[in-house]
Amino acid sequence: MFYTGVNPVFSTTTLFGTFAAPNGSFTVVGSQILNPSDTAHYFWLAYDLTGVAILGNKIDASVQAWQVDSAGNNLPVYPTHLDTSGNNYVCNIGTEICDNGLDDDRDGLVDCYDSDCSGVGKCVSDANLDFYGLPAVICNKIRPIEPFQMKTLWAKSLSTSTAQITMPIGDLDGDNIPEIVVLGYAEDSLYVLDGQNGSAKYKIMVLGLGGYLPAIADVDGDGQGEIFVVQNGNMACYDPTLNLKWVNSSVLMPVGLNVNLSINIADFNEDNVPEIWLSNGYIYNAVTGTLIIGINDFGYGSNNINVVGDLWPDGYCPDCNGLELITQDGRLFSVDIANKKVTRELSGFFKGNLVLADFNGDGLLDVVASRLADQLTVWDPRTNAVIVGSVTLPGTGAGNGPGLPCVGDFNNDGLPEVCVHRRDSLSMWDNNLNLMWVAYAKDLSSGGVPFMGYDFEGDNLPEVVIRGELNPKSSLASISNEHH
Repeated sequence: MFYTGVNPVFSTTTLFGTFAAPNGSFTVVGSQILNPSDTAHYFWLAYDLTGVAILGNKIDASVQAWQVDSAGNNLPVYPTHLDTSGNNYVCNIGTEICDNGLDDDRDGLVDCYDSDCSGVGKCVSDANLDFYGLPAVICNKIRPIEPFQMKTLWAKSLSTSTAQITMPIGDLDGDNIPEIVVLGYAEDSLYVLDGQNGSAKYKIMVLGLGGYLPAIADVDGDGQGEIFVVQNGNMACYDPTLNLKWVNSSVLMPVGLNVNLSINIADFNEDNVPEIWLSNGYIYNAVTGTLIIGINDFGYGSNNINVVGDLWPDGYCPDCNGLELITQDGRLFSVDIANKKVTRELSGFFKGNLVLADFNGDGLLDVVASRLADQLTVWDPRTNAVIVGSVTLPGTGAGNGPGLPCVGDFNNDGLPEVCVHRRDSLSMWDNNLNLMWVAYAKDLSSGGVPFMGYDFEGDNLPEVVIRGELNPKSSLASISNEHH
């Protein structure tokens, strides 16, 4: 057991005491002078494993009580956090096991997505795989550089729920052809469309689909994608052919076009069982549909966009092993799935639309915020310090905004830039938040029209595609970052 004083970060500098071969209840005896004026004292229970420990097995222990000697009296003191904090899986620290679905070396990268596994086992350089850290794939086909021209490939008339809902696209059934999931709000219908021609592969009648952005993912590892929607106020899951897998009716959520909330998927505790989290505060087991955490402090209002990532290192706070969550109104929460709780750790961050990106290249996630004060800021969620900014976004006319930032390397300089939309203007900013260009793209009512970056021309300079809200015939536009 180690002691770090008032510092909430684990360190092995001060050893409090040890216990050999613990099994069942045991007592660690040590001596440490405590300053009674300090508001907290941090003690850390650590495991020292022998070489016969089995990789992947889980061990667990908890501190139930302290006996503190004060002026000759043994006084019981009960710690604030009884649960085990940290990594309690047996692993070789620094060695990634490349086929077990776990982040063994705790660097945020799993199996073949960890460069440690490059060329190991199934993590080989192959044209059918897309893993990080691999040698460059040799491709016999060289994509020509050619001007991008936008034309209609196919069109299908549907009564969708709202123009703000971005349709999820993915290969749900494993046939190498992407499907498109569409909510037919006015028709009370859920569609799965063929991405090649727009035909309806599957369609069912479902009531109350409005207001929630659907999500797709293979959460149970069977090679088939699941579809997640809110229907009649209940969280529901469908298979690729729209057979209902489960529905949770324990919570009745509001529905309607003005709700505008998103369904999101993340593995908060990194146990290889994903969770569904809604930006109104509910968290579900994505495989079974069980409600884990009900309405809580991070859920509020409509148009709420929260982001999740590994923002704080393990041990930074009692429940920081795993992923953290930042809300649109500037609060950071730790999430404890095992004990079914979220804890507000910090408040007072910048409010607005948030995305996560390593903007300064230090290997840690930063927060890019298009703030409600019509400013753009990049800040560090570990120190609560501004990295770069703030700058005032261009845009005129009454209306909402700004919209969600889009981060990417738009000028092929190896550094991320950020593009953001406000009212009648789309602006591009470099890595120091110097203005690169401004283009006209109108969105006065919602501030939420979707846009994206993609290299259509094959010249390593992504174009920006945005759907304006007026005159549908001319509202889709591709804007080059060189000539806009």
